[in-house]
Amino acid sequence: MSHNKQKKIAIINDISGFGRCSVAVSLPVISHMKVQGCVLPTAVFSNHTGFPSYYYEDYTAHMPRFMEEWKKLGLPYPLEDIRLIQEEDLKKAKKVLGIT
Repeated sequence: MSHNKQKKIAIINDISGFGRCSVAVSLPVISHMKVQGCVLPTAVFSNHTGFPSYYYEDYTAHMPRFMEEWKKLGLPYPLEDIRLIQEEDLKKAKKVLGIT
């Protein structure tokens, strides 16, 4: 199947190296629905924040470059069509990507 014909959704979320949360939870659910989940990371965590200690790197500065590369591949993701993210994440993503 061509990458341009398969249903896709952008998963705008953080990546947690350990723990059942964020992309580790949403990706298998979306995949089971026969939709390709394309991860647009907001941050990378060593483990989720429910533990007493964790390391993280904010990744929002890299989000526009991800989107630029996806556009080169013909993978447009209008943020208005993304419904599986929290409202605060949507606002932050729009701000970082320069979308009002």
